[in-house]
Amino acid sequence: MAATQRGASVALRNGPRFRAVDTITKYSAGHLPTADLGGIAMHPDAVLQLGSLDPQPYAAHAVERNTVFGYRAGRQIYELRAADGSVSVMQSWSQQDDPTIDAQSLAGLGAKLDLPGGWSFDTRILASPLRIVTTATPALVLQDGLGNSYSKES
Repeated sequence: MAATQRGASVALRNGPRFRAVDTITKYSAGHLPTADLGGIAMHPDAVLQLGSLDPQPYAAHAVERNTVFGYRAGRQIYELRAADGSVSVMQSWSQQDDPTIDAQSLAGLGAKLDLPGGWSFDTRILASPLRIVTTATPALVLQDGLGNSYSKES
């Protein structure tokens, strides 16, 4: 029902999902339309074009979202480092594939991931605030093998 209401061929489940960011600032050029999706009033915060209904983990996708994600100084963040050295920061974690994942277990997540060659999962404490700004360009977002989402650090 939700897919046909939005003119899409399919709607994919994406959760339960929990934020790993401290702040989200949304920028829009005007009023966002609201649609009823299964009894829940929603508006499109982001647009993602998938080339496949079975997106592969660790493959970045461009997402039009016009946001700034903020992480405060002193907080622990969770990162995927690709073989090319680029870093993507966790924006949300999911319990869809592993319902045992919670805020307390995130630091040990790397042991559960089947990472591509040359990739690593790391944690770090931020010495200063971190902002991932995607107001002028699309965000580059990927998911790990358990459905947790990460934004590429600019």
